[in-house]
Amino acid sequence: RAKQQQREAARAPPRDDAVADRYLLRFVLEAHTDRFRYLELDALLRSAGLDPASCYDRPSAAAAAGEEPYVVLRAPSPRLLRDVVTRAILVRDALEIWGVGADHS
Repeated sequence: RAKQQQREAARAPPRDDAVADRYLLRFVLEAHTDRFRYLELDALLRSAGLDPASCYDRPSAAAAAGEEPYVVLRAPSPRLLRDVVTRAILVRDALEIWGVGADHS
């Protein structure tokens, strides 16, 4: 029963108000991979039981064209994010966002 509760907690929908559950994903930056980045990410999120639309905002036109290799992803737990990223081929890095601001100060 405890394992089932842990799985359900890991699959809970992400909270929009928390910063700790946000991650910066950096994709492989190669011209032939730009069309498949978000398709792969969507498929892996769905296989983990998550809705891609609730995990990240759809990319801008520049990002979709492959000019920006970054996306901010909201994940309900680090373990679930690790499971998704370890199966991804086109994700190079996943970095936890510790804070946000207009500048470095």
